[in-house]
Amino acid sequence: MSEHIDSKAKAIINNNGVLEIADNKYLVRSTSGGTYTVSVDGNGIFLCTCPAGEHKGYCSHIEAVKITRESAIENESNTI
Repeated sequence: MSEHIDSKAKAIINNNGVLEIADNKYLVRSTSGGTYTVSVDGNGIFLCTCPAGEHKGYCSHIEAVKITRESAIENESNTI
């Protein structure tokens, strides 16, 4: 992952820009003001509706969701 994507993903998270709207489906507010949908398919593949996500298959929105999901798993395991 690039530093640029990582820093944008952290900025999205810090601004409460990730909202889970259904199982494995998220609305993500971009640092530039747009809102995109990130979904995770049955095979664990992340998809984003932003231009980078659609053409490159990876973007800061996907990274923000991945970090958010990993953090939720860590928090669950710490409360058990």
